[in-house]
Amino acid sequence: MLSAKCLVVAILHGGMPKTMTLRLSDELAADLEAMARVDDVPVSEAIRIAIDERIKGRRDDKQFQARLRRLMAENQRALERLAQ
Repeated sequence: MLSAKCLVVAILHGGMPKTMTLRLSDELAADLEAMARVDDVPVSEAIRIAIDERIKGRRDDKQFQARLRRLMAENQRALERLAQ
């Protein structure tokens, strides 16, 4: 069984920080910490950068965008039914 390392990360969202807990394997946590040291940034900043890059990538991913629009339409229909 892999042991897990917990990291608490504050993510800025609209000026207000949101705290999140990540459970990482020891190996992944060590890799992340090493990468952050090499880049001379705190681990929390390395995580924020990775999340930002992932979100930007999804905005350019046509398949993801199609799934997103389908889900938005399904949610809109459900909300309209609830509003009746």
